[in-house]
Amino acid sequence: QIIPKNVRVTVDVFEKKIVSPKEAYGSDFLNLNGDNFGYTIRACNNMEQVYLQCLKKDGYDQTVFVNCGDLHSKSFKDDKSRVNLVDGVKVGDKIVKKDLETPSQVLIIFNSWYNLRQLFEKVSNNLQGQLEDIGEIFDLELPVVTHLVNPEDAILATLSKLDVYK
Repeated sequence: QIIPKNVRVTVDVFEKKIVSPKEAYGSDFLNLNGDNFGYTIRACNNMEQVYLQCLKKDGYDQTVFVNCGDLHSKSFKDDKSRVNLVDGVKVGDKIVKKDLETPSQVLIIFNSWYNLRQLFEKVSNNLQGQLEDIGEIFDLELPVVTHLVNPEDAILATLSKLDVYK
């Protein structure tokens, strides 16, 4: 079967054919019940979608920020905005851990600080009345990578640094 470039597919390795994620992983392929380890990647157009379209039925235990994708250093042209984030967020604190029976549901947002601030100021009308600054939604920032790293690489680097078994 011919597959176009840049298309994500799920392959049944035993039968060597393309299948739907539901067929490959069962009815809970998005792990909505939270009964297995792993992660889910979502793309959101605004900050409200992050929380209002939450995939986890009990929500998130913690919201973590990883600054990445800032290829033109826009976040650091306005040092005041960066200082506000660092002042309001505990940089390098630990992620809340539960036990193996009920693992933590951690939301990690990968984006540049500049882009998040723009989303907050221009798109997130509902949040503007509740928050003064976008930094208020984060419990901590993980300084895993430099802000110049692409989000794809930042995701892999962050996942490799998470200590989930200890």
